[in-house]
Amino acid sequence: MGKSSRVNALLVEILLAILFFALAATVILRCFSAAYEQASRADARDQALAGAQNVAAALCASVDPEQALRELGFSEEGGWALEGDGWRLTVSLDAQAAPAGTMQTAEIAATAGDAALFTLPVARYLPGEAAQ
Repeated sequence: MGKSSRVNALLVEILLAILFFALAATVILRCFSAAYEQASRADARDQALAGAQNVAAALCASVDPEQALRELGFSEEGGWALEGDGWRLTVSLDAQAAPAGTMQTAEIAATAGDAALFTLPVARYLPGEAAQ
C-alpha cells in the first residue's frame, strides 16, 4: 500500500509539472504572437509613411499633380488611391486660384485595414501673372 501511494504521488507531481509547462508555453506563445502582429503593423506603417513622403515630394515638384499621381501608380477610380502590402494611401487634391497665383493643396491619408494611420498635408504655391 505504501509503494502504491508513492507511485500515485509521483504521477500527480509529474502531471502538475506537465500542466505548468503547458501553461507557460501557452503564455510565451501568446507573447510572441502579439509581438509578431505589432511588428507587422509597424512595418506597414513605416512603408506607408515612406510612400506618403515620396508622394508629397512628387506633388511639390510637379506642376500637374494628377499626372504625378498617375506616374506613381495611383488609380483614379473612387479617388486617388494606391494599395500597398497591408496599407492604402489616398490623396485628395484641391486648388484655390487667386489673381496672384494658385495654392495647390493635397492631403495624403494612410490606412491599414479599417484603422487610420496618419494624414500628411501638402501645399504648393504657383505664382500667377500678377506676382511676376
